[in-house]
Amino acid sequence: MFDNYIIEIRPAAVGATISAGLVVRDDHGFRFFAASHAFDRLEGWHFDTPKAAERAALRQFQWDESATSTSDDR
Repeated sequence: MFDNYIIEIRPAAVGATISAGLVVRDDHGFRFFAASHAFDRLEGWHFDTPKAAERAALRQFQWDESATSTSDDR
């Protein structure tokens, strides 16, 4: 098993791969380091697996997208 992984996500709404950050194995699991400000909220978090970090990055991106989108359904 490797000690570092690049975390990339591919949100369906975007249709492109986005670099979220990387995780590095330490004594507590895998520590996340954000690749852009969009993922700063995950900076320093620990995950059991790289896949868990990937899922969290996707959720973070989707949450940010929904928080910043506006609708005018009047």
